[in-house]
Amino acid sequence: MRRYTITTPEMINLQFELAGIYSRALAFLVDAAAIVASIIVLDFASALTLTFLSPYLAYTSIFLVTFGILLGYFPVFEIYLQGRTPGKRMMGLRVIDADGRRLSAGSVIIRNMARLVDFLPELMFLGGMVALVDRWHRRIGDFAAQTVVIRERTSALPIGRIRDMRRRDNSFLADAAIRARLLERISVAERDVIFDLALRRDQLDVVAREGLFQLAASHMQKKLGLKPDQYEHLSDEQYILNIAMVLQEGWFKG
Repeated sequence: MRRYTITTPEMINLQFELAGIYSRALAFLVDAAAIVASIIVLDFASALTLTFLSPYLAYTSIFLVTFGILLGYFPVFEIYLQGRTPGKRMMGLRVIDADGRRLSAGSVIIRNMARLVDFLPELMFLGGMVALVDRWHRRIGDFAAQTVVIRERTSALPIGRIRDMRRRDNSFLADAAIRARLLERISVAERDVIFDLALRRDQLDVVAREGLFQLAASHMQKKLGLKPDQYEHLSDEQYILNIAMVLQEGWFKG
């Protein structure tokens, strides 16, 4: 099992399990089947509805639909599903930025434009051979866009519950004993890491973001020694954000 490591500006190492060649190939086959099925259904619908109006209009529509699906399937899904396509989602895979930043639309487009080279001479032969010999299983498109494909970790809590938690009041700010403990036990270096993580969290890839907050929360839980019922209702991210707000308001007081 190969792993990919990202070193963040906070000097924290995040490790991800790399997607294997076979799981990526299976994900691609699922996506290819979805592409073919979509083309057949939409082309048939176009022919059925437009032929009566104009054969030329029907042929033009079929061409545009086919071209649009072939060109747009992968980039559209990878942009709007944050590095996943239906095939990758089924196989538990995700494309991430190699530096841990949020995957940009530009990187996704570059990555998928390079498929034209990956397919040479046919059937992804060149891209597959490159991925086999590269230590991180990158195809040419991954080199061009500076991306890697990883196995995705599942969140311990449902997304809806996490969002509800983020809307709650900061219980750390409301409890004088917790505030005092945070200000007493957290060092300047730890404060700076927490502030940096809180400020740039929206710039991080979702997987890197989850991993960083998980590491930070685990460290703080051990150091602060709070009772579980004081924080177990919080996600790792909200736990750290609550600490950041306490530090921001109280660090220089007294």
